Amino acid sequence: MAGCIFQNVGFNDLSSALSSYNFPPAEIRSGLGGSDSPLFANAAVREITLGVIVATMGKLYWLVFAAGAVMLVSSPLLSYRKLKLDVGAA
Repeated sequence: MAGCIFQNVGFNDLSSALSSYNFPPAEIRSGLGGSDSPLFANAAVREITLGVIVATMGKLYWLVFAAGAVMLVSSPLLSYRKLKLDVGAA
């Protein structure tokens, strides 16, 4: 889920940051994916791209804390009884 959010938010931020360079959407997505992309060929564009990637990761870092909070809140609600699972045909 976080990867999907990263791709969408990163694509929107990177598209607006690089709007003057007229990169096609496929090249922007490949730059976010970490593959060899023309976004890393030019030093100025590389700096903008890496800045947007780091900022996007910073925006999504809260997902780790939210998952931990959900775990802590929901763990007391778990049952402590033993499950009785029967062997059955698959």
